[in-house]
Amino acid sequence: MNRKAAALTVTPDPLSMPLEKFNEDLNVVITSEYAAAHEAVEGFKTLPEVTNKTLIYTGNILNRQFIPSLLAFGIGSLVQLILSKVLQKCIRKMDTDEQTTEGASKGNAIDGEAHREFYYELATSEEPLTWDATFVAGKGYVDFNWKF
Repeated sequence: MNRKAAALTVTPDPLSMPLEKFNEDLNVVITSEYAAAHEAVEGFKTLPEVTNKTLIYTGNILNRQFIPSLLAFGIGSLVQLILSKVLQKCIRKMDTDEQTTEGASKGNAIDGEAHREFYYELATSEEPLTWDATFVAGKGYVDFNWKF
């Protein structure tokens, strides 16, 4: 998904964003998620039945922490949950988020090698993790028991 394509609209009041700008951000965060899921399902139909069919999104902390200035992106995280439920009968869909050892957001300081290792583990494992799998570099999956 390409959430970076949406301009980061930071406002002190999440409802002060102009409707046109809000719709632009939603088109990126929702339509791109749907498009990726659609294409994954279509592509996975061509694979043998025994193949693990796993769609992994690089997510963020917004499905566990509300940040008012990032309202559209937070709504996109809710769409991730809905798509995970819709897709659970045909493929494994996960929204991942690298966090610090304390469970805080890594922001833009993510570790590419840690992502590669964790994504490989997710794609090859027989048992899927939760739809919103959080991980820490060097440790792999960590359940921080988040409550939104």
